[in-house]
Amino acid sequence: MFRTPMEKFLGPPLNSLNVWKLLKNHESVQEMLKNKIKEAALQTHLLTYSSSYKTLKLEQLSKMFDLPESQTHGIVSKMMLNDEIHASWDQCTRCIVFHEVEHSRSQALAFQLTDKLLALAESNERATKARLCDGSNRMVSLNRVTSF
Repeated sequence: MFRTPMEKFLGPPLNSLNVWKLLKNHESVQEMLKNKIKEAALQTHLLTYSSSYKTLKLEQLSKMFDLPESQTHGIVSKMMLNDEIHASWDQCTRCIVFHEVEHSRSQALAFQLTDKLLALAESNERATKARLCDGSNRMVSLNRVTSF
């Protein structure tokens, strides 16, 4: 039924909203919205997983997000120009070649600090929850007991 995972994600959930009936040209608005979601998904994917790739074919990336190759090429090129991803085009193979980025000493220390702060925050949340719960999934407050 669906050609791509992106169609499955954007198909029925987006089309089933009753608000579309209020718009005269709801088909064109839905198509524009679907396209913007695909573009944002592509950008998010590249920002999140670019460090996992060495190369990536334009054709494969276009199929993943159900976008035309020309549009995908434009989005990726813009991200390269804005230094959002460290990569370049291999024009012969139509591949994105991702570059290793060496972090400065201060950046590496900032990443370590962020990881330690995240672990501390999670530990603090667990300790607070353990202190406030009486074991029956009820929060104990000073004046009353409330369920959550």
